[in-house]
Amino acid sequence: MRRRDILKQMGLGAVLAGSVSKRQSLESFILKTEGSESPWWLLAPLKEGDSVGKGWKIESLSTIEKGACVLGLKHSSGEMTDIHICAKEGNKRGVASSSLLDLVLMDGRQGTEATSENLGRVVMGLAQRMQKNEMSLGADLSELTALQSHDERVYRYGPENLG
Repeated sequence: MRRRDILKQMGLGAVLAGSVSKRQSLESFILKTEGSESPWWLLAPLKEGDSVGKGWKIESLSTIEKGACVLGLKHSSGEMTDIHICAKEGNKRGVASSSLLDLVLMDGRQGTEATSENLGRVVMGLAQRMQKNEMSLGADLSELTALQSHDERVYRYGPENLG
């Protein structure tokens, strides 16, 4: 059983054991799609404005919305790109992945062109950092249960609404 599935079951058990109001549906807990804070701990010790190499800097990190959080990167040339951090399900789906996460480049190309080598290396480095942070003993992975795989997001929201 995958770590993510275990976390969902643990959370489900806590909800069932605790006091749940009649208005709170079990489905809304299981299908949680939003988080209240940006998961900066995944990138620690990096923060907004820090360089991640090859001329790229961290511009922003969103809260979890529609099953993913969006990492905005800006190049010294002015180019900007968004990396959607999604739950990993099966084989990697994005440019890079960690044990729990897929980093999907959302630049409108739809996989028709290769990602630049410099950007690819930066994203792979970020995935390695995330892997280290998600596997640390003190990591609170509970907020990651709000993440969905890229395929789940496309199915649920439509590709035109993930931009």
